[in-house]
Amino acid sequence: MKKRKSYITALMTIFLLSILLSACHSDYVTLDYHIFPNAYSNKDSTLIAFMAETKAYRKATGIARFPDGGQSLVFYYKRDLFIFSLTDSTRVNVLNLNDLSTLKGHILSSPKIVMCFSDSVLFFRIKPVLNWDSYYRIAHNAEDSANIEMLQKIYKKPFLWDISKNDVWQIDSIGVNPICELKDSLPIMTAYNLVKSVPMESLGFDIMQIYPKSEKDYVYETIYLKNDSRLARKAVVEQIISRLSQKQIRSLLLKMDQYPNSLDDYEKLQYQISSKETYEQIKALLK
Repeated sequence: MKKRKSYITALMTIFLLSILLSACHSDYVTLDYHIFPNAYSNKDSTLIAFMAETKAYRKATGIARFPDGGQSLVFYYKRDLFIFSLTDSTRVNVLNLNDLSTLKGHILSSPKIVMCFSDSVLFFRIKPVLNWDSYYRIAHNAEDSANIEMLQKIYKKPFLWDISKNDVWQIDSIGVNPICELKDSLPIMTAYNLVKSVPMESLGFDIMQIYPKSEKDYVYETIYLKNDSRLARKAVVEQIISRLSQKQIRSLLLKMDQYPNSLDDYEKLQYQISSKETYEQIKALLK
């Protein structure tokens, strides 16, 4: 009888812990992107090509943060090769590279990518961190080996993207690699600075689709900085606040001007510093 009670108690403990842990994530979405090294621009710097990882997640809170900050709840993740037009902020997803994340052993956290523009085409070649034989040696089972073989076939040859036709296909490697190896890539901070002005939706972040919530809630958490993700706030400004009337936008700015009066000195200073970027983004919407 005692064993049965202990068993039931243990089950209830596990059940309660699972509920607590599943509920211990922020109500606010965090948006983030990471640009991999080796970004390239065309001759007149109107196009930039780069590989980026984009994700949306909810941060761990409460008990889920211990002992090391906790594990965020990631619900949107993509790894793509992007082409951006810096003249009109249009985007093309040339190739989705999520499949490379399935390599066992050494995750492709910093893939080798070589690209170069030539007239109206972009040549690019993507290689794993290790050589393919190394992945076969660390494969755990036949399924891993089959996956590695499939990826090797896909990425063994270089790719070509025809800008005018917006089409991608693989080509014979002869003559392409020497051209691309000699092309210097952009410094990583230059790539970040170029992409900084690109709308969040062009990076694939449609905030209402990724994390549905009422527009009213999104506006509230943005102007009062309830959400500490500056990229999420930027997405709200671009995709929701930008569609409001001029009168409504002025009203939001007024609320942001008045809000610090309800805070103590430290909170007031913190809000004024942290809200400056969002405030300027909203203010720029006035005509």
